[in-house]
Amino acid sequence: MEPRKVQKVGYSTLSVSIPMKWAKKTGIQKGDVVFISEENDGALRITPEPTKAGDSSVYVVNVDNCDNTKVLERVIVGNYVLGRN
Repeated sequence: MEPRKVQKVGYSTLSVSIPMKWAKKTGIQKGDVVFISEENDGALRITPEPTKAGDSSVYVVNVDNCDNTKVLERVIVGNYVLGRN
C-alpha cells in the first residue's frame, strides 16, 4: 500500500495522484479517462478505460439469476465499467 496525500484543487474538488508505475503498467497517460467505483466496504476502485478496439461483444444477463435488484444493478454497472455492451 502506498500513501497518497489528498489535495484541494479549485473550490470544490479534492484530488489524489496515481502512482506512475501503475499508470505505466496499465497504459494510462495524461488526459485518459479512469473509472472510480465505490466498493461495499467504502474502498474506492480505480479502473482504466476499457479498450474500445475489438470490443464489440454483447453480454446477456439472465435476470432470473439475480435474487434482488441490487445484484442486478451491480452486474449492469460492473459490465458498463468493463466497457461491455
